[in-house]
Parts: sequence; structure tokens; C-alpha cells
Amino acid sequence: MLQTLRNRGASPIAVSELDPERRELAAEMGADIVVDPEAGDPVETVREEIGEVDAGIEVVGLVPTIQQAYDMTAKGGTTLIVGVPKQGATMEIDPFEIYYNDLDIRGTFALTHETFERAVSLLRRGRIDAEPLVTEEIGLEDIPAAFERMENTEGLKKVVVPGDDE
Repeated sequence: MLQTLRNRGASPIAVSELDPERRELAAEMGADIVVDPEAGDPVETVREEIGEVDAGIEVVGLVPTIQQAYDMTAKGGTTLIVGVPKQGATMEIDPFEIYYNDLDIRGTFALTHETFERAVSLLRRGRIDAEPLVTEEIGLEDIPAAFERMENTEGLKKVVVPGDDE
């Protein structure tokens, strides 16, 4: 997401991340500000550093982080929910605030043929560097254990490399 935003000319870009290794990677990949949400209120930290943002983008799918993205969004801005929240999850939003501040709240379902084509195109053209995101290459037999590691938020992306039949 960070690289996609940078490709589209977004600036400055702030990233809020719990995991120290992911914070470091976000800084290396070009985030202007990297926030540790356990060190203080990320909304206040971002406001102090860059002010309100035109787009608050949530990529985790948790109500508290969706709320943070919404709270960071400036008048006339957009809160974009990219992360997949649990079905039935709820949060309170003041409709007058949406009206008065001219806010847009958008969801995005990105698992379409077109979005995959765009992603592949960005990778082929070198606009996105996926190599720093791959923390593990695994064989087919390692997939169950990899899902456990993913559930425990260990590493970033895993690449499945099928073994030889020989």
C-alpha cells in the first residue's frame, strides 16, 4: 500500500504499526513518518507531525484502527477501509460529523480480476518492489505451519515454491 500510494504521488505518508520490524521496513520503503501506536495516540502523533490527512487508509481490518483512520481524516477527506473487518463488527459514527466535515467513507473489495491485473502490471514494470516484503519461501508441505505463523503475525509475505517432481 505504501508503494502504491507513493506511485500515485501521495505525500506525506504516515504509517502506524505495532511491530518494530514492520515499522523499520515502512521507513526503509519510504514512509515519511512511522508511528508506534503503543508509544502514544497515533492520531495525535500524526496530527502533531503533519496535521490532518486527506485520506486515512486502514489496512488491518480492526474497528479501532478504522476509527483511527477516520479520526485522522481532514475535512473534505476520505477514510478508506482496505483491511477486511470481521462480519458483524460495528462502530459508532456521528452522521452529522460526516455531513458537516464533508467526509467520505469508502470500502474497497480488491479481490477482483482487474485488481490482480493491476498488481501484476505494477510488479512487472518495477513500480512495486515486493522483494523486501517476502520474509519466507516455503514448500507445499509447509503451508499449514505458514498459516499458523501468519495468524501469529510472524513475518510479512510468504512465497510458496513447489518442489521438483524428480
